[in-house]
Amino acid sequence: MEVADGERAVPLGPPRQRALLGALLLAGGATVPVRALTRCLWPDDPDGDHAQVLRVHLSALRQRLGREALAHDTGGYRVVTEPGRIDLFRFRALAEDAARVRADDDLERAEELLGRALGLWRGEPFEDTGDSALRESAAERLVEERRQALEDHAEALVVLGLHTRAIGPLTALTTEVPHRERPRYLLMWALHLAGRRTEALAVYPGYRRRLIREFAADPGRDLQELHRRILCDDPTLSPRRRRRIPRELPPDITHFTGRTAELSGLERWLPAPGDPAAHIVVHGAAGTGKSSLVTHFAHLRQQDFPDGQLYADLHGTRERPAGPAAVAEDFLRSLGTPPRSVPSGLDDRIGELRTRSARRRLLVLLDDAHDEAQVGPLLAASAGSVSLVTSRSPLGGLDTRARLPLDVLSREDALAFLARATAGASTRVPDAEALVDRCGRLPLALAVLASRIGQGRPSRVSALA
Repeated sequence: MEVADGERAVPLGPPRQRALLGALLLAGGATVPVRALTRCLWPDDPDGDHAQVLRVHLSALRQRLGREALAHDTGGYRVVTEPGRIDLFRFRALAEDAARVRADDDLERAEELLGRALGLWRGEPFEDTGDSALRESAAERLVEERRQALEDHAEALVVLGLHTRAIGPLTALTTEVPHRERPRYLLMWALHLAGRRTEALAVYPGYRRRLIREFAADPGRDLQELHRRILCDDPTLSPRRRRRIPRELPPDITHFTGRTAELSGLERWLPAPGDPAAHIVVHGAAGTGKSSLVTHFAHLRQQDFPDGQLYADLHGTRERPAGPAAVAEDFLRSLGTPPRSVPSGLDDRIGELRTRSARRRLLVLLDDAHDEAQVGPLLAASAGSVSLVTSRSPLGGLDTRARLPLDVLSREDALAFLARATAGASTRVPDAEALVDRCGRLPLALAVLASRIGQGRPSRVSALA
């Protein structure tokens, strides 16, 4: 056991005092009768006269934890704390939440919750409480709760296609509980999915021999069937579902031209896989091609973000820009959140979005941002991720890795763009350079001009000039 006061570890004294505190913590703030405490601390002599020694231990704990930490009620004592401050009760709450979302077919969220729950464990329960009754009765129950969570977590990993992460814990679990069938089933499945077919098949005969030797029984029907399917290389053994990978980028720009320096800058600012998330703002006047630049760049680098690419048009230049709560809801659904599991408020949605995107390397493209308040909550947070934001404003209030001001195209790039967009027809138009200049070398205006030239009506081009 361990008690923390902020960052400070509180010394808990000898084993019997630890056992006393453990018995009180197990009750989660409820009163524990003196008789129950006596049986816990002196299991070999529960009827002895231990009242004075019990009071000494309680007094010592009050000195270590503070007098307000323990309270005396009629017939017993209780620890004054909320269950949410006790790891065991946090573990149970997370496991219950995981079961609830799993029932809603939200397996990804269940895996994340169970991973957090199991992260609260270390060592064996009450191994430092001497010969108290906790080491047998309570510890055994808690170990079983942990094993159940381990199995549920491993199954979620395998079903989601994250089987390599499940192999180590399942191997340890089959050693710890050699007669338990579910861990072996999951281990065989995970090994098979990992391409370790021989190892997967080897699990079965050893387990079968043990059962026959010790119980004169064969493995259960499910395990027998799995063994048969692995022998037959059954293709339906592939993961039933995988983590949803959003691919939301708009189509790439067919006739993208130039912007060599800008593309090099964007590439230079990308984060490495383990680096903190990076946010890049591309800003400039209307029509300079901000959206085209970031969309083209995102397509060039999308392989660096295997966990997905999210996109939102924030309508920042319209009368009613998109609200961050609505965009967060769209992102949550893109990441696999069932509609009825989407929280209602902005803060809850952003918290859920960060949970969903944890351990993912994402590219988030936020186009046409209005201001910092709109875009700030939506920025990618997980390591190695990047947010590409376009806006007419530099959004100086955002914490960004870089800001890239975008100007009009050079004359050379503008002419090259026009030639590509018209399949060379613009080179036969009189005064093409003058037309480019009259478009202000703005990519948006040049695209309109290319459309007119592409219609093959020079008279309309002249009128446009």
